[in-house]
Amino acid sequence: MRDIDPVAVIGALREVAETIILRRFNKLADVDVRTKTSKHDLVTVADPEGELRLAITLPALFPGSRLIGEESVSKNPALLNELARSGPAPACSPRSCAGGTWRLGG
Repeated sequence: MRDIDPVAVIGALREVAETIILRRFNKLADVDVRTKTSKHDLVTVADPEGELRLAITLPALFPGSRLIGEESVSKNPALLNELARSGPAPACSPRSCAGGTWRLGG
């Protein structure tokens, strides 16, 4: 596995935060927010959009990896099995990534 370039990772996260997450901050309509598992488990239109962008950007920084995202896992829990395979598997929620909370498993 090649070395991870933290500047490139931070740049990818910053780009998603600025262009997808923060662009919608305090600007969501009711139709832009839905629930997943309960009335307290909210997801906005920005969440899957940010995750999709990160699913393209982060694996490009880690050839052979795959992003394991919260929104994808909520639709297909079997994706968590990807964390057990060898190689890097960036795992995050787009809003958490944008806020600086993320981990690299692998």
